[in-house]
Amino acid sequence: MLKDTILKRRTVRRFTDEKMPIETLKELLMYASMAPSNANAHPVEFIIVDEKEELDYLASMDKFGAKHLANVPLAIIIIANKDICKYWVQEASMTAAYLDLLIQEEGFQSGYIPFHNNTTDKRQDAEDYIKEHFKIPDNFGALGVISLGKKDERVRARKEFPIDEKIHINSYE
Repeated sequence: MLKDTILKRRTVRRFTDEKMPIETLKELLMYASMAPSNANAHPVEFIIVDEKEELDYLASMDKFGAKHLANVPLAIIIIANKDICKYWVQEASMTAAYLDLLIQEEGFQSGYIPFHNNTTDKRQDAEDYIKEHFKIPDNFGALGVISLGKKDERVRARKEFPIDEKIHINSYE
């Protein structure tokens, strides 16, 4: 059930070496691609990264937030064609959220690092850092990267919180 998947989903940064089978991953990418899309444009595409050298490059983006990428079995870079849809950030975000939950539902775990509107620890634009290295065309935006695998760490269970203080009806007041 989706509610259970959401409650169990936690960011993971340490994984075993077990990789998700490529056919399973392709199926999840297909379902994630069914996220809402303006005029059915579907501008989102994916770069699957599983080579150690490329994962090391991703990890070198940031010594704290991204360093775990050097030790993940695989990662998925979320990109979108800006020529097809001006709402590429929103559409890529929804696709990434769908993918994140699908990964959890499949019995794997994930983590997310944004590129869009982010910088590397050397103050370089993170999106440019990724686009140049992975040869992403200029008309594409790079939203972020999702790491995935089987968790090799204990993560705290999610706690529910009172939602009433975050709900406003008809106006903020």
